[in-house]
Amino acid sequence: MKKILLLACVATSVMLASNAEQLVKDNCVALAEGLQRRGLKLAYGGTNTHLLVIDLNPLKRDGFPLKGEIAARILDLAGIVTNKNTIPGDADASEASGIRIGTPWVTQRGMGKAEMDKIAELIHRIIVNIRPFTYIGLLGPLWRGKIELEVLEEVKREVAELVAGAEVEIPPRGLGYPHYWFLPERPPARETPLLAEHRRLGAELAENAGWTVPLHYHDPKEELENARNGAALFDLGDMGLLAIRGERATPFLQQATTNDVARLRPGELQRSFILGKDGQLLDDVTILRLERDKWGRDRYILMANPENAERVKAWLRGLADGYIFFDEGDIFRKVEGPVVVEDLMEDADGDARRTALALHGPRSLEVLRKLNPDLPSLDNARFQKAKLGGTEAVVLRNGYREGDARFELLVRPDEVAKLWRALLQAGAEPAGLEARNALRAEAGLPLYREGEPRPDGLTLYQAGWASLFHLPKLYFVGQKNLESVRP
Repeated sequence: MKKILLLACVATSVMLASNAEQLVKDNCVALAEGLQRRGLKLAYGGTNTHLLVIDLNPLKRDGFPLKGEIAARILDLAGIVTNKNTIPGDADASEASGIRIGTPWVTQRGMGKAEMDKIAELIHRIIVNIRPFTYIGLLGPLWRGKIELEVLEEVKREVAELVAGAEVEIPPRGLGYPHYWFLPERPPARETPLLAEHRRLGAELAENAGWTVPLHYHDPKEELENARNGAALFDLGDMGLLAIRGERATPFLQQATTNDVARLRPGELQRSFILGKDGQLLDDVTILRLERDKWGRDRYILMANPENAERVKAWLRGLADGYIFFDEGDIFRKVEGPVVVEDLMEDADGDARRTALALHGPRSLEVLRKLNPDLPSLDNARFQKAKLGGTEAVVLRNGYREGDARFELLVRPDEVAKLWRALLQAGAEPAGLEARNALRAEAGLPLYREGEPRPDGLTLYQAGWASLFHLPKLYFVGQKNLESVRP
């Protein structure tokens, strides 16, 4: 009897194993058919196993072949893991012309033919949008490729949706940057650390770029008048705060922004623009240069506007990786990197996280000195660490225009409410988004309303912002848009 039961168990195990193996093969065949239906060529004509190999040789563009190493790297950035693979005719494994894909993992997670077709569509979308090229190396050509940021981020989102629907024994845990991160299609709903304070003060709340922020507390005109003649206190918790570090952080920012980052010394800051590949404005930003870390790497903080913060983060990370297309006229152009682009509200460890406040108006320094009588006046475009009523803060003088009495404060999120209340007790008056936007409009800065056209670099230069462009430097992204005014 025991022998019969044992044989039955073995037979059942063999049957289950063979069924599982068949599912893996069926999925691989379905994936192969999906790729071929979209015009991709498979090595050996297809597959009858758990693996397939895509032949990239037909995908030449502008005379440059797409190699397996580059296709695999960009697919990996999108969240699709493949490997380069030699195919008949390849003379060197380092110049493999194929990529290898297997289906065991996706099959084990309950995916079937419908998901295989979706994966085929995503792989096809990435591969056909890569623009291959080569650099001249010491020992031969160095194969490279670039892709539009929009295409890459779109596929990342769809890969994440596909994985979220898969069967797993343990719920997936998002690793975040730098392992896997994607630009959301719409900003997620978020709250600043001061939301409870705004409600306590009776603010009218509104949504801006996904953030719940105070629109105003009282009459918006009075809040604006206080910013002009008193000391208006703003919650900047919706601003993007990015830490940028690395041995090449200085040349990276020098090429990614319009101003002269290379002249900054620790304790200095500058306002600048970030332009896209066509010269259109992505954002106006503030860049702070910090002391180097203990390994000698340059460190910066970049402040981005809430409407653009996620896009700026994705853009800078894409430039740092070196695989996104950013210059219409020169695919060979490279922005120095790599660097780390860390979100100080999301990616940083607890002690390193920061949020921001602003004091705007001629009485701002007076209010700050009630919390720290020894606080220096600070020249414009400088910052320093200081204690304000017992709270550690980075205090920066950062007017929209030269001479503006505007101070911005970088604080730990768990301490910002205490500082907010202390500043109000010292004589500051709260102000909301309407007054904040009015001050930007008075300074001639864009408000980044959805659907409104954005100026290009040349328009900004001619509209009174020439001081934020350092035209003599060798290169910055979007530079061609300003050729007519370059020295």
